[in-house]
Amino acid sequence: MRKPDFSAFTEKPVVHPAPRFVSATPGVRGMFMKGPDFRGRETRVFAWYALPDGADEKHPVPGIVLVHGGLGTAYAPWVKKWTDRGFAAIAVDQFCAIPKTDGSYGNMKPPKRHRYSGPVAEERFDHLDEPLADQWGYHSIAAVMLANTFLRNLPEVDETKVGITGISWGGYAAAIAAGVDPRYAFAMPVYGCGGFDTLALSEEYAQERRDKFSRLWDANRFLVSAKVPMLWTVGTRDFAFDVLNWRRSTRIAADSYRSL
Repeated sequence: MRKPDFSAFTEKPVVHPAPRFVSATPGVRGMFMKGPDFRGRETRVFAWYALPDGADEKHPVPGIVLVHGGLGTAYAPWVKKWTDRGFAAIAVDQFCAIPKTDGSYGNMKPPKRHRYSGPVAEERFDHLDEPLADQWGYHSIAAVMLANTFLRNLPEVDETKVGITGISWGGYAAAIAAGVDPRYAFAMPVYGCGGFDTLALSEEYAQERRDKFSRLWDANRFLVSAKVPMLWTVGTRDFAFDVLNWRRSTRIAADSYRSL
């Protein structure tokens, strides 16, 4: 089964202002990036971003792409945590949602969507017979790659020192990104990995759909091509990605990296 082509998202993205979204987190700005078309119409990807004090073209800083987890959206305070440590940071939304401006992360309800949203993330297992470019997995990784491209094109950022981290579904996305985007200096998935073929999903997801999602979008399918150093972080009692799946993903990634 062929893998999707993400090469278009290494080109500097078209950026649209987001004047309606003003973060309560000091120094963090919002914007939209033009995403891949969805069923023939334009999409836009929201992100918060900021630079640390002192960053300029003569003193470029390292960067970090931040990917939220399930039922969340781009998180502005996360950006500031990294700028306070000297990184340029961008928190990208991978669920085609409207960001929260008050500094909260989410309330475990499906986030609100905007007029340029792509596929519904909560239906990721239901649209697996559609073209790859109309599936949530494609749009998720496209968003992450666009954030990387945007950040590394800022003159204040050292493009050789841009990494990625994500939490839960964001960790899953970070793992895939490490396998399809060799530009990263490092990747740090946090309780999100591969192993959907063994994952005990809820009963609402039929075995057939789970297996097809695994064949198309399991992170392990992409980690075989990972060529960046990776730090994996997980607790021993994570309910979604158990330590056996983690071990499997880490070994796949390590074998790929050692093959350089």
